[in-house]
Amino acid sequence: MNSTYLKKFKDVIRREYSDLEILDLLRILNGIGILFYYFDVLIPNFKIFFLKEGLVVPEAFEYFPHSWVFFFQQNEIAMVCIIGFIITTLLTYTIGFYSKWSLLLLLPLHLGIHAVIPFIVGEPQTLSNLLLIITLFLPIENVFALRPRNDLLPHLNRDFLRNILLSLLAYFSFYYFFSGLKKVPDQNWVQGRAVFHILNWPYIGKDNLVSHFFRLPFITEAITYITLLFEIGFIFIAFSRLKKFLIPIGLFFHLFIAITMDVGHLFWAMMSWYPLLLLKDIKLEFKFNKNP
Repeated sequence: MNSTYLKKFKDVIRREYSDLEILDLLRILNGIGILFYYFDVLIPNFKIFFLKEGLVVPEAFEYFPHSWVFFFQQNEIAMVCIIGFIITTLLTYTIGFYSKWSLLLLLPLHLGIHAVIPFIVGEPQTLSNLLLIITLFLPIENVFALRPRNDLLPHLNRDFLRNILLSLLAYFSFYYFFSGLKKVPDQNWVQGRAVFHILNWPYIGKDNLVSHFFRLPFITEAITYITLLFEIGFIFIAFSRLKKFLIPIGLFFHLFIAITMDVGHLFWAMMSWYPLLLLKDIKLEFKFNKNP
């Protein structure tokens, strides 16, 4: 029986995914990640972020981007209804039930929430929001959807869709590349001390058994160099036949970060883009006309 389950697992990993399946996986993972963000960050800190007695006061208009959410800050019932409606649209977007319609309703609400909470607007939220906006223009209800294909846009031909996915993969790869490249001038990274300092910084490093184990100097030095190699080398592997191997490597890489460092929801934000590594290898076909 174990061999049967192992075979099924291998089939899932080795199988070739269509471009439409990859788009649906982008939608699902991004939706799940944002839902975790709401239930883990926003809802537990509801009063702090949204109500008049919290940290965000109307005077914040002078320092942070304007948001329509400020106009409802005095009314707790209104804020609860807004958050509830966002959760509902997020669920429908994630499961693929009128995803495009729910996304049209979700975007102004979700982005308005981020504009009112300057304390948690960072790279993870930016990556998630970018994927939300991009999927508005892509067919994301074709395969893994509760109600398939209800796009507001016409079908995209195969070549055009492939070029879009390759462009997204290029963007994602360059994100890693420049993230690694900007670390090179820092002597802490070059000399292998960076991860040790990060784990011991009370604002980021988590205090748990795993992080204590990884704080050993020889381990943090190895992880520092592995991080540089992974980020800078990502782009070169992402466009090769070895790109699927980046999925388990990236999974463990970001799990390590999530377990040992307090970096918000970077794990889900990054994992949402990883289905792009399931793209089939590009095959160029040349056809010659035999007739002169």
